[in-house]
Amino acid sequence: MDDAARHSTGVATLIRSHTLRAVNIAVFAILAALLYHQVDLGALREAVRDADLRFVAGAFALDLPVAALFALRSRFVLLRLGHRVEARILVPAMILGNVAGSLTPASAGELLRAAALRSHANIPAADGIALVVFERGLSVYLLALGTGVGAAFVTLSSGAALAVAAASLPLFGAPALVPSLLRALPARGDGGGTSRVARALRPLRDATGQVGVVMGDRSLLIRWSAVTALLFGIFTLQIWLLSRSIADSVDPTEVWVAFGASQLAGIASLLPFGLGAMDGSLAAILRKFGLTIEQGAATAVLFRLVVTIPYGIIALVCYLYLQRLGARERRNGADAQAH
Repeated sequence: MDDAARHSTGVATLIRSHTLRAVNIAVFAILAALLYHQVDLGALREAVRDADLRFVAGAFALDLPVAALFALRSRFVLLRLGHRVEARILVPAMILGNVAGSLTPASAGELLRAAALRSHANIPAADGIALVVFERGLSVYLLALGTGVGAAFVTLSSGAALAVAAASLPLFGAPALVPSLLRALPARGDGGGTSRVARALRPLRDATGQVGVVMGDRSLLIRWSAVTALLFGIFTLQIWLLSRSIADSVDPTEVWVAFGASQLAGIASLLPFGLGAMDGSLAAILRKFGLTIEQGAATAVLFRLVVTIPYGIIALVCYLYLQRLGARERRNGADAQAH
């Protein structure tokens, strides 16, 4: 492919990306406007102001174990790839990557994790990219599947819901088939491996092989999925506590469905932190399950205050810490060369 063709393809891809994002923003802006017209802002302020602080404090306290679990599940993957990373590098890199992923379209900010691991732990780019692809792809898959099963228990009779859950069990094991699918893909040459494009794409090709490695480890899949399920459970508990601080009758299963569906809406919106899309979806679904629209919106506001903002602050601290650590490492390297 010559330079003109590559430029044309790149421009077309960029246009499609911006068009898709513009359409998403327009759709969710319309939904947000509809929600705004339904919400009594005075009632919303009153619901937030009168929230039971005991439940709010409980939800806030759960932020700490979430940060630890993010690092733990990434440690499983990195160990499988042959890397033992110190906690002082692993924890801030994982927090920064997860928050940056929420801020950027298609979770592109997650690549900050790969960059931080390469800079501070000498982990190859291919392994860092494999970590990001594995964790982001599998977490979204499990979230969507788990939300669907939860919706069955909320909307169907017990017998029908159990049948849906039983039928879904093989789907939870489907990620183990990914290595076979990757091996079935046709091999692609790199033009001798000397062109600029070939060199740029080599880490991506290597990352594909590493994704196959971690996906092929069933023990890893089980442990990683268990930690991820625990993370989803904690997020659900946080939303339940926040909704419980406002309303008396909230069913945990319904809160799980509201959490999963609102997270998927936020991801699909391609907006930073799913802003507006996640909040509106959460409020609308909680309204469907018996809360008023103001109570649902107040729960979404409290979730931003108790979870999103603290994680944003922590991620900023992690970024500054890693920048300072990198500067110190470069200075020490320069001193060692000087001597």
